[in-house]
Amino acid sequence: MHSTVLELAQASSEKGLKMFALTDHGPEMPGAPHRWHFANSYVIPRFLHGVAFLRGVEANILNDDGDIDLEPMILDRLDWVIGSLGNWKFA
Repeated sequence: MHSTVLELAQASSEKGLKMFALTDHGPEMPGAPHRWHFANSYVIPRFLHGVAFLRGVEANILNDDGDIDLEPMILDRLDWVIGSLGNWKFA
């Protein structure tokens, strides 16, 4: 099921939620959005339908050092980062 950010905000408002977070898979996951998707998420208003919107990513842990698939400049624009093993192969 796919929904727009506005549809998610409307549904959140109807359920009486005060806040919701939206995360997408990080760019290294096959079929995931490009890094620009995350870099540009700041243009979405902080409140939609009276509900606070948190911007996030399900970042892929790329290696044993814990590097992830978005650079700090983009991460600084997000509110929520979830670490995921994604395609990482255990050593």
